[in-house]
Amino acid sequence: MVIMEEKVGFKLNVPHVFIILAILVFLAAAATWVLPAGTFDRVENEEGREVVVPGTYKVAESSPVGVFIFLMSFYDGIIEAADVISFILLVSGAFAIVRKTGALDAGITSAVQHIRGGEYFALTILMVLFAICGATFGMYEEAYPFVFMLMPLCVQMGFDAMTGAAVLFIGINAGFAGAFFNPFTVGLSQSLAKLPLYSGIGFRVITCIILVGEGIWFTLRYAKKIRENPDLSISKEATEYWKNRLNSSSPESKMNLRHTVVLLILLAAMIGLIYGVLKYEWYMAEISALFLLMGIVSGFVGGISLNKMAEEMEKAASEIIGPCMVIGFARAIMVVLNKGNVTDTILYGMSNTVSIFGGIGAAVLMYIIIYLLEFLISSGTAKAAILVPILTPLCDLVGVSRQTMVLAYQLGDGILNMWEPTSPEVYSILGAAKIKFVEWFKWALPITIIWTVTGFILVVVAQLINYGP
Repeated sequence: MVIMEEKVGFKLNVPHVFIILAILVFLAAAATWVLPAGTFDRVENEEGREVVVPGTYKVAESSPVGVFIFLMSFYDGIIEAADVISFILLVSGAFAIVRKTGALDAGITSAVQHIRGGEYFALTILMVLFAICGATFGMYEEAYPFVFMLMPLCVQMGFDAMTGAAVLFIGINAGFAGAFFNPFTVGLSQSLAKLPLYSGIGFRVITCIILVGEGIWFTLRYAKKIRENPDLSISKEATEYWKNRLNSSSPESKMNLRHTVVLLILLAAMIGLIYGVLKYEWYMAEISALFLLMGIVSGFVGGISLNKMAEEMEKAASEIIGPCMVIGFARAIMVVLNKGNVTDTILYGMSNTVSIFGGIGAAVLMYIIIYLLEFLISSGTAKAAILVPILTPLCDLVGVSRQTMVLAYQLGDGILNMWEPTSPEVYSILGAAKIKFVEWFKWALPITIIWTVTGFILVVVAQLINYGP
């Protein structure tokens, strides 16, 4: 469960994450009393997506959020996040069954024995693979199931829980931010900006290589330090949790035939996930069904009764319910802003600011605006649908190439993905990994700053070379 009750820095008590999010919801409610209400017209485009119609912003009837609506927003936030919460509960339960068979622990023990001596190379390969997934088909929410394999694997190799989370989060986030084929960021924004689909791929590949390289360097530097001196770990409680799971969850650590079959079922599920996402555009409902099937079949193969499977799923749900509530609380922020009709007002004011700058200044400002909006709207597709139709005509007016604007969008959207406070993916993955948000925030802040500066430089370079078409 994600808890934030430790002392950091100058012996300050860090509030529980529920309190932090409640304060953010309160501030959003307060904004509805200060900002004028307003809306854009929206239409459905050829692809069936709802997009903003530029130039249609108009003042709407004021509807400030009162105390009772503020309190109701937490319920509404949980309801709106029901798809994510359901996905987390089912996938966690499925992996709890797999873990009960002992196959995962036996497989990890066997893998570590074969990897011995090449641990850093193994981490690098895993991060590159996750980066490719993020850069090509936009894997992010789908990464959640990998937590249950990476955490014990990294701990067994002599690293800590933070290293396991970093291999997944840093790898996939670097690929997502520097994506060259991601349909949810590059593809959508280019289509909205009327650019040839996946044009400008050369510069994006370079962008991706730079971000992934920085991420791998940062992660391996930390991993090496922890392997040499475990006392320097920033996630000692989580590491101890996974060590205990490795010691107690499997009565048999030696591989046997049942373990091998269960691991093959797990591999088939992972291949099925990638194939289903790429071929049939599977999302959380289909993926949760796939892993539920994987869990049940694995349970039967591993000799676990139906009653025992149900007990393991119940136990897993009790451990993950805290992060699930956090996801609902985070969603309440947008619930309040939407009910107060001020979301479009905020976007209108920020996007209009771009028009008073020219050239490099406008390109950088677009990057900054999109970057800051990540705290307001975590969904990349939602930001693209709202902002790109507005920023596209502004690009033509102030001398910024549309391709540069799309690059600024994907970098601004992607860099903060791994620790911004309204992202359900952050809380779900950290919750499954048993890592406190404040621990992750402190650890990931330096690489986030590095990536932010890198993104700034890349946007400036793109504008200087008139990145096109």
